[in-house]
Amino acid sequence: MNYELLPCPISEVFDAFERDGTQRVHPNLPYLCKVSEITQGAYLKMRRTREKALAPDKVNNKTPEDKVAGQAKWDAIYESMRSNGYDYCKPVVFVVRCLNAKRKLHQGHHRVTIAEELRIPIISVMFKFD
Repeated sequence: MNYELLPCPISEVFDAFERDGTQRVHPNLPYLCKVSEITQGAYLKMRRTREKALAPDKVNNKTPEDKVAGQAKWDAIYESMRSNGYDYCKPVVFVVRCLNAKRKLHQGHHRVTIAEELRIPIISVMFKFD
């Protein structure tokens, strides 16, 4: 499948929709985006995803079973991306709302953080408008 580059910065997608409902990109269509734009734009709701995954005992409000499961999930995604690269058929998802108080990634925190760790420069993203 061929993907287009994201035609504008992520912030412009949010700005236009919040301002007047304009959709700067097609909904549910994957685009290619620089990982650095996502991480530098602070769209990750868990700013320390990697650190939390690598030190699950430091995460509050988690049972021991949750911590083990979280570490196993991180390890599985990391190993898959290290061995096979990023799967562009599984884009990370942003949900854009007219009155969204926080601009954040909806799905794909682990994949974005691991892509940054593995120095994968470009991943696929998708926007859903609500």
